[in-house]
Amino acid sequence: MDFHALLMRNRGAVQIGLQLVAAIVGIEFMIMAAMEVFDFDSSSLWTGVMDALLLGWLSSTLIYVWVVRPLKAARDQNSLFNSVVNNLSVGVVVTSPQDGELRITAVNPAFTQITGYTADEVIGRHPRFMQGKDSEQPAVQSTRSAIRRGEAVRALLRNYRKDGTPFWNNLHLSPVRNARGEVISWIGLVEDVTEQEALRTRSDLLQRAIEQGDESVCVFDSDGTIEAVNPAYCHVVGMDSEERLVGKSTWVWWDESDPATEEAKAAVQLGLAWHGRHRRKRKDGQIYTSLSSISPVRDEHGVLRFSSVHRDITELNEMEAQLLQAQKMEAVGTLAGGIAHDFNNMLAGMLGNLYLVQSDMQDHPEALKRLKRVEKQGYQAADVIRQLLTFARSGVMEKKEFDLRPFLKEIVKFARPAIPENIELQFEIDEHDMQVSGDPGRIQQAVLNLLTNASYAVDRKFGKGAQTGGRITVRAGRCGKRNDCRGECRMRGTVESLPDECVRIEVEDNGCGMDEPTRKRIFDPYFTTNEAGRGTGLGLPMVQGCVELHGGCIEVESMPGEGALFRCWLPLLTRRVEVSADHAKESVQLLKGNGELILVADDNSDACDALREMLEGSGYKVVCAADGEEARQQFFAYQKQLHAAFLDIVMPRCSGTVVAQYIGQLRPDMPVVLMTGYDLQDTLASKEFMVQGNIEVLAKPWNLSRVNETLLKIRGHYAKAKNKAKS
Repeated sequence: MDFHALLMRNRGAVQIGLQLVAAIVGIEFMIMAAMEVFDFDSSSLWTGVMDALLLGWLSSTLIYVWVVRPLKAARDQNSLFNSVVNNLSVGVVVTSPQDGELRITAVNPAFTQITGYTADEVIGRHPRFMQGKDSEQPAVQSTRSAIRRGEAVRALLRNYRKDGTPFWNNLHLSPVRNARGEVISWIGLVEDVTEQEALRTRSDLLQRAIEQGDESVCVFDSDGTIEAVNPAYCHVVGMDSEERLVGKSTWVWWDESDPATEEAKAAVQLGLAWHGRHRRKRKDGQIYTSLSSISPVRDEHGVLRFSSVHRDITELNEMEAQLLQAQKMEAVGTLAGGIAHDFNNMLAGMLGNLYLVQSDMQDHPEALKRLKRVEKQGYQAADVIRQLLTFARSGVMEKKEFDLRPFLKEIVKFARPAIPENIELQFEIDEHDMQVSGDPGRIQQAVLNLLTNASYAVDRKFGKGAQTGGRITVRAGRCGKRNDCRGECRMRGTVESLPDECVRIEVEDNGCGMDEPTRKRIFDPYFTTNEAGRGTGLGLPMVQGCVELHGGCIEVESMPGEGALFRCWLPLLTRRVEVSADHAKESVQLLKGNGELILVADDNSDACDALREMLEGSGYKVVCAADGEEARQQFFAYQKQLHAAFLDIVMPRCSGTVVAQYIGQLRPDMPVVLMTGYDLQDTLASKEFMVQGNIEVLAKPWNLSRVNETLLKIRGHYAKAKNKAKS
C-alpha cells in the first residue's frame, strides 16, 4: 500500500523513466538493425564501440530533451514564481490539509509586513488565529462554506495583526487541484484595505445621508443638465423616479420670472457659488419658495459640475409671516392699550365735568336733556375704549353672566364699519332673553372673527367692486338640546353634559364656500385659503377655542360656490340675569358725604379736578396731589384726618401702588381706591392688592354706580371698625 502510494505520488517521474528506458531500448534496437543492414561485424570491437557511442549520444540527447531541459525550465519558472510572490505587495498564504484541517505551509514577506507575524510563527497553524474574537462574522461563515464546496471565494474579513490592531482583509482564496481534480492546497491573497474601507464607509455614509435626507440635492453640469438627484428632490418637484430627471435641464424647475433665476445662471456660467431664496416650480406648475445653495465641484479629472441643495421654505415663510403678524398685533395691542389709557383719562375729566354741569343746570330742562345726550355718548365712547382694552389685553378669562341678545346687536353695529358697504349685513335675533355665562370680550372677538371670515368669502366670490349680491346674515335664538349634531365638532368645554337649553348663534354667507378637504382643515391653526396679507389662519381656531372654552361647540356646513353656515351653541342659564345699569348713569347721583376728608392723586389735572369737584359737591372734603411723591407728602400731613385715598396707578415720581403700600404700613385701616385707565385685568393692583380688604380698584372713566359702591364700602368699613371698637 505504501509502495503504491509512493508510485502514485511520483507517477510523473516514473512515467518519464519508463519512457526513457523504452526509448533507449528502441534506439539500441535501431542501431543493431542498421548494423545488420550495412553488414557490420557484430563481434568486432570497433562495432561494439561504435554501438556504445551511438547509444550514449542518442540517449544523452534524449535525456537532455526530455529531462534536463524541462527541469531547467521548471527551475527557472519556480525561481521566477518565488521572486514574484516574494515581491508582491499583497500577502500570500498557502494552506494544505493536515490532520483533518488546513494548515499554513508557506507565506510571503508581504504577509509578514501586513500581519506582523513571521513565517516561523504561522507555518503549521490554522489561519483562524487572525480572526480574533470575530470568528462569527458573516464573511467568515461564507468563506468556510466555499472551502467545504471547494470553490474559490472573495471575502472582506476583519482580521487582527500580531499587536492586536484590527485591519480589513480583502481575501482572495483559490483551491489548487491535482490531475484528478482533488483540492490539495489553498492559495490566499491577503490585501490590507483598511484605508480604502474607511473611505468607502465614509462615502457610503455620505451617500446614505444624501439619499435619505430631507434636503433636495441635484448634481448638474455647467450647461444645467442634471446628472444625479436624490429622492427628496424627486418628491419636491413631483417626479416618481430619478431616471425621469437625469439628462433634463435643472433650470426647468426654476421660476423664470424670478430675478434670482438669472442670478443663479450667471453664477454657474462663471463657475461661482450662489445661494439665496428664489421661486421654484413643481411638476403640476405650483410655485413654491426655496432656499437654495449651488456649489462648484471638480472631479479627479478636473471636470466641473455643480451641486445644488434646495429646501422648500414655504411653511417657514408662512410661519415667519405669522410671527411678524403676531408681533404687529402685539404692537397694535400695546398701542391700543396706551391710547385707551389716555382716552379714558380724558373721558374721566369730560364726564366728571358734565356731571357737575348737570348739577348746575337742573332749572334748564332742555339744556339738561342735551347734556344727558352728550353724557350718554361719552359713556358709549367709553364702551368703545373698553373693547380696545379687550383686544389689547393678554386674555385672562373674565366670566360674568349677561344677556346675549343686546350684546349681539351691539357687536353687529360695531362690526358694520369693518364690512365693505357692498355686502348686505342682516341680523335675525330672537326677542327672548338669552342669558349666558362667559367672557364678553372673547365672545365678541369670536363673532367678529366669523363676520370677518364671511366677509372674505363674499369678496372672493363677488369681488370687491361688486355693488350687489353679497350677503351676511347673523342669527341667534334659544333651542333645546342639540340632537342634530353631525359630529363636525367635539364638546371639550367646562360642562360635563349638554344643558337642557342652548343659545344658537349662526353666521351665514353666500360667498365662495369650500370643498370637503378644506372644510375639514378650517379649524387647524395657521391654515388659511386667503391670499398673503389677509388673515393669519388663527381666526377660526380662536373661534373654536372660545366656544369650547365656554362649554359649547361649533360646526359648519358649506358647499363650493354656495356659501357657508357656521353654527355655535352655548349653554343657556336657567336664571334671569339682572340688567346692568351701566348705561343709566344720567339718573345716578353721587352718594352724599358728611365732611369726610379724601385724598385724590392723579397726574391728569382735568380728571383730578373733576373728581375733586364731584366729591366736594357731594359733601366731602378733598386734598389733591399731582404725582405719587406729592400724594405721600399729603398723606403724611393729613394721615390722622383722612378717611380714604383715591390714587391713580400710573403717576410720575411714584406709582399709586407704591403709595398704597406706604399708606398700608402707616394706616392699615384706611381704605385705598386705585384708579386706572388701563384694563383692570392687566393692572398690578388687580393682581397683587385685591386680596386686601381695604383696597378697591376703580376703572376710568368713572361709572357713578361703581363710585357709589366704592363709597358705600368705605362707609361700611368705618362702620364695622366703629362697632368693633364699641364692643
